Amino acid sequence: MTSRAATALACAAALATLAPRAARASAADAFENKVKPVSGQLYEKGGKLELTPVFALSVNDAFFSKYMAGAKLSYHLNDYFALAVMGSIGTSSPTGSTSICPLNKSCSAATAAQLDQVPGDIKWITGVELAFSPVYGKLNVFAEKALHFDLSVLAGADLVAYRDVLSAAAAQGGEVPGTATSPGGHLGLGARFFFARFMAVQLELKDIIYSVPHLSSGNLQTQLMAEAGLSFFVPVVHRGDT
Repeated sequence: MTSRAATALACAAALATLAPRAARASAADAFENKVKPVSGQLYEKGGKLELTPVFALSVNDAFFSKYMAGAKLSYHLNDYFALAVMGSIGTSSPTGSTSICPLNKSCSAATAAQLDQVPGDIKWITGVELAFSPVYGKLNVFAEKALHFDLSVLAGADLVAYRDVLSAAAAQGGEVPGTATSPGGHLGLGARFFFARFMAVQLELKDIIYSVPHLSSGNLQTQLMAEAGLSFFVPVVHRGDT
């Protein structure tokens, strides 16, 4: 072998040692591409009943702050649509805006007769609801645990019972207002945060619309309500769960 050939062979060997080696097959090659980076919906609702005791309070109320308790029973047709029946009952108290401030006089709290002339004192509500939950997601909590949640759009029909509104003459004459009912409806948004297959925290914001006849300011009334509850799903394990 000539010196030139020996030099060429030595250079080729050196280059071979510097060349990147082929990656060795991973021990987990059999499972590669089998697990998706983001897993599917873990907490499935289709075919389950959901019972939710709820507490609600009014938001930005003009005359009466309302505090209500009740329950909702939902049946999930699938993971997206649910039908529900619900009912709640509660109490109320006058807000600060019911104070009367005559010209050149100090303000004072409205009398019972004056409060009888304004709407908004809701006694109970019952109704049915259709919920559509198009969004399911996960929140990474302190890089330790994934919190699963869904978001819903709500629409329903209601029967609203309220303290009747008296005319000024009737209120000043000492008439006692009764309880009246009115058909109505609501629109809203909701969210669930799952803690287990059988339990979730439910938060909802609803705008309730109903009619109060014979009001000089207009018959249609709206009331914004915020609700919170703890949901329980039955059965705990559904055949569609994985």
